[in-house]
Amino acid sequence: MIGVAQIVGWIGNEVLDAAWSEAMRRIMKCRAETSRNMLLEELERGTALMMDIEDEDEAAAMVFEYANAAEHGAARRNLRMLAQILVGALVTPPIYASEFLRWSRIIADLTREEIIVLAHFYRANKEPGFMDTKLPDYRGLQKRVLLELQRLGVMDKIIDLTSTLGALERTGLVVYSVAGFGGAYHRITPKLEKLMALIRIEDVLAEPNR
Repeated sequence: MIGVAQIVGWIGNEVLDAAWSEAMRRIMKCRAETSRNMLLEELERGTALMMDIEDEDEAAAMVFEYANAAEHGAARRNLRMLAQILVGALVTPPIYASEFLRWSRIIADLTREEIIVLAHFYRANKEPGFMDTKLPDYRGLQKRVLLELQRLGVMDKIIDLTSTLGALERTGLVVYSVAGFGGAYHRITPKLEKLMALIRIEDVLAEPNR
């Protein structure tokens, strides 16, 4: 015999399942629309149209990877970076989907704080004259970066900055190495320089925190 509690339980489960399905549908739709609009914005900035692409298979693989990153919850800053790299690749053939895939795996995983730290750390390393001396002042550089991050309300202490840079070592965008005078500090890598050449970091930083 079926009891009242069991019937209520069935109804409850069905309602919960329906609510879950609707919530997931809305989330996926929002992510798809956001990523699509962002990619269209970047395409409009460039000169490439999908009909102009000779290697459609490579282009399709890149777009699929971009959409996959969006579906799995990549934030707006991360998507903006990926969209810029994708469109940059389309307008400068030959197209290599494997290279975009490598960038996607790095960028999709970056946190908000990591992106902001990368931007300001790179900018500080590129200050005129910084690398012209035999013994660059890496300690002073980190202090200047921290002051800027404090001003932006991103982080407060030097340990926050060094731990974030330490976490970024996994990406190959920064490296921890011994300086000529005996200290050990984080430095930018050619990989980070290449990334910064592929994106417009100011547009990335301007994206809202979501």
